[in-house]
Amino acid sequence: MSYYEHPDKQGLFQAAQQGMKQATDVYTGMDPSSPEYGSQLSNLMQEVNEAIQQIQTAISYASDHQRMQLGQYLDILQSILTDVNKLN
Repeated sequence: MSYYEHPDKQGLFQAAQQGMKQATDVYTGMDPSSPEYGSQLSNLMQEVNEAIQQIQTAISYASDHQRMQLGQYLDILQSILTDVNKLN
C-alpha cells in the first residue's frame, strides 16, 4: 500500500465481522460424535485463522470502539480454540 492510499476502514471492519461470523457458525455447527468431525475441525481451524488475520488487519485502522470490539472477537476465537483443544 503506498503512502497515499487509504484503506477502506469500514470494509476492513466488516470483513473482520464476517470472518468472525463464519468461524462461529462453523464452531456451533460442529458435532464431535459425527464421522465428519475431522473435516469440521479442519474447516474450523481455517476459518479461525482467517478471522484472526482479518481482525489483526482491521485493528490497525479501527476506531477505538471498533478496536475494543475486535479485541472481544479475538477473545472469543481464543475461547473457541481452547474448547476445541479440550475435546481433542
